[in-house]
Amino acid sequence: MKDSNKEMIPNYKYVLMEVYPVSMDGLNESKETGIKHAMLEVAMTAYLMGMGYDYEYAHDAVEAWEYDDRFGMYY
Repeated sequence: MKDSNKEMIPNYKYVLMEVYPVSMDGLNESKETGIKHAMLEVAMTAYLMGMGYDYEYAHDAVEAWEYDDRFGMYY
């Protein structure tokens, strides 16, 4: 990695703090729904968080999509 890019990398503790709830939710979800389904939810939640939504909103949006059975063809 070039030195000029190092200043753009966020602190790893901040990143871990942001994704930890998503990861833990995915692990718990996988016990009930399977790994493929849980990973899809984790990825979708993390994507929405990357778009600027907070964890609560992103998680609720993904759960709403799941409730509407919008994942059907993917798992």
